[in-house]
Amino acid sequence: MKNIKKRKEPTSLKAYKDTPGSSYESPQSDWQDQLLQEQGHLCAYCMGRIGRDRKNGEIMMRIEHYQSQEIFLEKGLDWDNMLGVCNGNRGLKSHCDVSKRSLLFNVLNPLFSKKCEDLLTYSTSGKIIGKSKNGTLNAQIKDDLERILNLNDEKIVQLRKDVMDVAKDKLIKEMPIRMWTKKYIDTAIEEWKTRKDDKHKAYCQAAIWFLENLKVNPKYK
Repeated sequence: MKNIKKRKEPTSLKAYKDTPGSSYESPQSDWQDQLLQEQGHLCAYCMGRIGRDRKNGEIMMRIEHYQSQEIFLEKGLDWDNMLGVCNGNRGLKSHCDVSKRSLLFNVLNPLFSKKCEDLLTYSTSGKIIGKSKNGTLNAQIKDDLERILNLNDEKIVQLRKDVMDVAKDKLIKEMPIRMWTKKYIDTAIEEWKTRKDDKHKAYCQAAIWFLENLKVNPKYK
């Protein structure tokens, strides 16, 4: 999960909100486009690739309300409450907003860095976990990750592990292990943080974590 910085609401949304009796029904394409720009074409929750292209006739993104519009009716057209998410593998192993439905989060919020990036870490197997020293807070984070969003679904865990492997393999390909330095690894981290064609790399936070974790190894200082 990556911190998202919201921009000014789309002009068409403002005009729509000013229409008497308006309510959230179906997203406009410019709303989707702006969400993609804000998020670097990544799902706000699992960080998989999203976009307005179609697969099997279905557009590869949805608009999610962080605070469910079923409960917070007044937030249905609140731009600061809208996130771009993946289709959530709608089935027995659903995740992201398909798993979340109208449930409310305990603490995690991609719109506030303190509620996502600063509270989350990974295992080398690709699992996403809380990193707070507070046991109660960690239990709430786990509930958000696993019960509400199902972000440790086996498939997603493997995709994160694959990205870590890609990051490591790139280092090995470019330079022998014995020549790695903190500065060299920092350069690799910056590449994973940088957008290309306005897109972040899918699951980039997992790769960044892996590289940061590698950097603290004494032999790379």
